[in-house]
Amino acid sequence: MPGTLPVISSWALTWALAAAPVDADLGAPPPAASDFASLALHGGPEGGQLEVLDHNAQIVASAAVGPGEVQTLQLPPGSYRVRQARGDTIAEVTLAAHAPPVEVRMPTAPPSGPAAPVARAQPAAIATNDPVPEGPVAAEIEAPAEHRAKPKKWKRVVSPLMSALIPGTGQMVNGQVGKGFGMLLGTLALAGGAIAVNRSLDPLEGAAHGTNADTFNNSAITAAGFGVLTGGLQMLYASQIMDAYAVAAGIDHPTPKTDHKLSLQVARMATVGYRVGDPAAALYRDWNVSLMFQVVRRLSIGLSDVGMSMSGSRTTIQAGARVHYRFLDKGRLWMGAALGAMVQGTWAKGQPQSIAFGADAPETEAAATVVPYGQLDLKLFIVNRWSVNLWPRFSVPFGTRRFLDDHSLPTHAATFELGTGVGVYF
Repeated sequence: MPGTLPVISSWALTWALAAAPVDADLGAPPPAASDFASLALHGGPEGGQLEVLDHNAQIVASAAVGPGEVQTLQLPPGSYRVRQARGDTIAEVTLAAHAPPVEVRMPTAPPSGPAAPVARAQPAAIATNDPVPEGPVAAEIEAPAEHRAKPKKWKRVVSPLMSALIPGTGQMVNGQVGKGFGMLLGTLALAGGAIAVNRSLDPLEGAAHGTNADTFNNSAITAAGFGVLTGGLQMLYASQIMDAYAVAAGIDHPTPKTDHKLSLQVARMATVGYRVGDPAAALYRDWNVSLMFQVVRRLSIGLSDVGMSMSGSRTTIQAGARVHYRFLDKGRLWMGAALGAMVQGTWAKGQPQSIAFGADAPETEAAATVVPYGQLDLKLFIVNRWSVNLWPRFSVPFGTRRFLDDHSLPTHAATFELGTGVGVYF
């Protein structure tokens, strides 16, 4: 059961990305007519077919402009690329509402060699529905950042699926062979390091004749290293799936949904604790799911730390509540802080044991524990609605805290945990 959650979450991420539109602004109302900007297309001496693409490289308008003609398009404010029908970019423009139309002229000859220079709009005085001015609004000329063809839709499905099967192959499908090999080698390095560190935690390591058992400090460092390596592996695996989709969809600069209403987060929390026997320390793990609602901008509350674990001797379920405030959301990086509390309920499997008169009672058959905590979170967006997350957390249980693999912490044991995972925003 515990190992099933990360597998399910990784495949859910892959299929959700493959099925998602490039930019799904759910529920966003269309701009008012007065908020549109004007783009004037000049046919020049020869005329021809012009296409207008948005920041996601999607065609939003197309016009056949005759020689000497001018066609004015009404578009939402933003950045656009104007190209000829054969794919040659002739201008990149930024449109603003209530400003004079931005002019783009058909070149007199097909571009050759380096990409043709492009015009950038400059700030202009407020004007609405005015005729096209005599002078050009955009006068500064610069070369475009890159010359791209329209992204192929089939790659949006194939690339993330390939990366889910073999890390890095989605990037190779997108034509980024070097980047794909880097992703693959990074994944293999983290996986190999985690396997090597895990082998050093062999319980029989100190059992050979003439050797001494590991100290707690050495075991704790080794267990912490294993936790960092596996956490990094999880984040790299999720990141390269998202990156494969982003490149296939033409998303260069993701725009996270700061006005989202709901977020779903999957996390693995991990810490290091004592262990009976040798090695003397072990990695304590806990997989959980959180559902957070943004009630006002930056402030979210919701159901958190929902999870279940079944070991050989006990079954544990948990859930809690969390209040979260996002104090930084500039670009693709978000940072925030949260306070929460988790309640665990646990019970032993099998029949209660009978004990002799006067003997010590066995472990409690059923128990409940409250675990308050405070945490920071760092979220990095690779696509518009998906992030990879890092959660440093400090907690103090008011009872025995249970983890996977029958690990537990005693009452009032102050604990530092490190969480890794992914989030999706609606």
